[in-house]
Amino acid sequence: MKGVIAMINVKDVQKSYGRKEVIHPMSFTIEKGQSIGIIGPNGAGKSTLLKMLATIEKPDSGQISYRKKPYAKVVKKIRKEMAYVPQDIALYEELKVSEQLQYWKRLSMKKGTTDYLNQMIETLGLQKVWNTRIDRLSGGWKRKVNLAVGLLNQPSIILLDEPTAGVDIAARQDMLNWLHQLHEQGVTIIQISHDIDDVTRLSDDLLLVVEGRVGFYGSKEQLPEYTSDILERFPDEADLPSILDYFKQKAAYPYG
Repeated sequence: MKGVIAMINVKDVQKSYGRKEVIHPMSFTIEKGQSIGIIGPNGAGKSTLLKMLATIEKPDSGQISYRKKPYAKVVKKIRKEMAYVPQDIALYEELKVSEQLQYWKRLSMKKGTTDYLNQMIETLGLQKVWNTRIDRLSGGWKRKVNLAVGLLNQPSIILLDEPTAGVDIAARQDMLNWLHQLHEQGVTIIQISHDIDDVTRLSDDLLLVVEGRVGFYGSKEQLPEYTSDILERFPDEADLPSILDYFKQKAAYPYG
């Protein structure tokens, strides 16, 4: 891991819905400046884990800490420094793009600087649709506006759940470019994506979640070394071999 400062510590965290244990006790640390891709089969517990990191869900047992302090004691501070962008688009359809950003900016606990906001608008190309109502935008443009709204507070930690789902190549490129710029500035980024190309482009490290357990946590270059061990631990996961095979093939080529 390239970071040096422990920012978030997950210790024996467990979560159930009714009788179904979605997250079995798991532990890991997120360091300042890391870019982590959470990958794994459908139904593995990835979104539940992300919601707990985002303070939206509470674990049934175990503890998540931010800079050595339990989440419960610093939840307001965390929400001020963190951005959570869910998969569902949460925009007012009748508002123009400019009105949308102004509305959510007024509600934000922390305001991004003018330079930051202008750079985000330029990189995402939002000036092209500045006076267009949300209900007249394509799905790709809505995704870009949704991302911008989520990042208005100039966060130091970004949590993303399928940020580029259903977008075209141009929109995806704009979104990844902006996220890459933020990562280069030291922002910690944690994302879930079924598009493994997005994961490999943006993430340095991978957290593989299988059946609510940590299957692997480390650099994306190291994952192929553990393929056999992972498949032996989770023999019943039909989608797991194809996920691991992608990274095994990718290891033969440089990441970029």
